Amino acid sequence: MGRILRAYMRFLDWGEASGVPHRGSDAPHEYASRLVAMFPERSSQFELVTEVLEEAIFSTHLLHGERVAAYFSAVRKIRRVGARPRV
Repeated sequence: MGRILRAYMRFLDWGEASGVPHRGSDAPHEYASRLVAMFPERSSQFELVTEVLEEAIFSTHLLHGERVAAYFSAVRKIRRVGARPRV
């Protein structure tokens, strides 16, 4: 769980650096929807990140390794490409 939260914090840092401030009251899907408005081509990555995070936090079952690996991969890809908001 700790690795998932740390990766999400890096995702939030990327979003902030990309011009989309994170408010303390934002639920993951709320924040992701604001990111999608700026980066619509990445909506599937944002959706995966928020779904896995919420599943890790709120579910009572262990997440499948493939799903967790896809989560980390999505966070890395989002951060690697950099911020290029649509104008």
